[in-house]
Amino acid sequence: MARSGGGGLPWKGGPTFNPGASDVPIPDGQYKGAKVAGDPDLVSGNIKSGVTIFGVSGDPNVINTQTTTPAAAGDIKSGKVAFANGDQITGSFEQEVLYDNSDVRVPSGWFPTPQDIGAVNTDKIIASATLTLNKTSNVRVIALFVLKVRLISTGTITAKIKRGGTTLASQTHQGTNTTAYTLTVLETNLAPGTYTWDAVANSNDSGNDAIAAIVAFSWVP
Repeated sequence: MARSGGGGLPWKGGPTFNPGASDVPIPDGQYKGAKVAGDPDLVSGNIKSGVTIFGVSGDPNVINTQTTTPAAAGDIKSGKVAFANGDQITGSFEQEVLYDNSDVRVPSGWFPTPQDIGAVNTDKIIASATLTLNKTSNVRVIALFVLKVRLISTGTITAKIKRGGTTLASQTHQGTNTTAYTLTVLETNLAPGTYTWDAVANSNDSGNDAIAAIVAFSWVP
């Protein structure tokens, strides 16, 4: 027969009670040497931010990284580390900067010699720049124009930056002299591919002249 402690309840050996997510019932009896199990992993760094377990608050740096669109190594700059869906990801992305510029065409005469724009009211490409983008990129295009309008009262030249059949920027000059100015364009988030930007002139008289240089440079957003 088991010995009884005070109150007639039997003495029980030193059991260990393991805490869990729910209360653990303790059987009736008197206990000698009983204990609640401890765990050395019960530290703040192992608990999510905003959660407290047995009086230990979660570390603010421990957060939920679950997402349906996790980043991959190629999305993260080389040398940087990120976490997604519980995984540590070391970046492999290298910044891509591309550049291209045209040479000013100098046929003869004027310095540099302007080109006769040619057919009236027809776009003529004076200079071009081409980039092959390997990543989604932003592109800045700058075109320098020098326009020479001859001595006609209605003489005009329209300078343009075009990509394919699309005019991205334009400006019209009218007068009987020579003028120089730039047009600039910023294109954002262009998909990978090969693109050509043209410095274009269009005149209402075949005697008017223009020269142009164009530069395009890209960077990854």
